[in-house]
Amino acid sequence: MFENLLFILGEHESQSDVYLGYRQGSKIFPPGFPIGGGGYVFSKPVMKKLVDEGSKYPNDCRKRDGFMDDMNIAR
Repeated sequence: MFENLLFILGEHESQSDVYLGYRQGSKIFPPGFPIGGGGYVFSKPVMKKLVDEGSKYPNDCRKRDGFMDDMNIAR
């Protein structure tokens, strides 16, 4: 299984914006959110954007509010 992930990742440039995973549509989050159950992968540039942009809105990064991690990422 891990070898399959390495094979898929090898198809992408390491410094490009890459998101791999299933995006669930939602009425709460219209653009949808990544489903964590099956797993998802963000490239380093995507993670950097997530952290940099997310740190601008600390009130949106709540702890233990009933939302799962994948819904918090969508937020």
